[in-house]
Amino acid sequence: MTIFRCRMDKKRVTYKMKLIKNIKLFIISLVVIVFELTAGKYIAVGGISPMITFSLCLAMALLEDNPVYVAAVPAILGAVLDIMCGHGFGTYTITFELSSVLTFFVRDKVFSSKILMLIPDVFIMTLMCESLYYLLHIRAVNSTDYIVALISLIIPTALYNIVLCLIFYSVLRVIFYKRR
Repeated sequence: MTIFRCRMDKKRVTYKMKLIKNIKLFIISLVVIVFELTAGKYIAVGGISPMITFSLCLAMALLEDNPVYVAAVPAILGAVLDIMCGHGFGTYTITFELSSVLTFFVRDKVFSSKILMLIPDVFIMTLMCESLYYLLHIRAVNSTDYIVALISLIIPTALYNIVLCLIFYSVLRVIFYKRR
């Protein structure tokens, strides 16, 4: 009887911990999306707006051990941004998902330190994401010179995303992934 009770208590504790984690993740995601959609353009540096939600997804992919979270959260956040921004649906959904999953599977293979992995990973994933967006929406961008867009827009955005991802990495680490 006591063994059964102990197993039930462990299941309740695990379920409660997952529920609390899901609520915290929902609140953080909601705050980040609302901030990006309302104030994201006001924190632009030199005309370069950051990809705040993308940085959150990559920081979470570096820290999270559960692949379900790594796959689900970026897909949902990307879909919300696709819907709210009004451009072609699927661009952010696919790139957020692909970047997060690639980061999750590569993170321990290149560097043993996750913070060292963050810098080249965010840079490369932002280049991939922004380049795909540029190629898919070349008419909306009104430019056909990819090299100019790369130098003036994509690389500065990648550098800005590295700074944001470092901030999100430290915040998420404190909120979710601190050692007990």
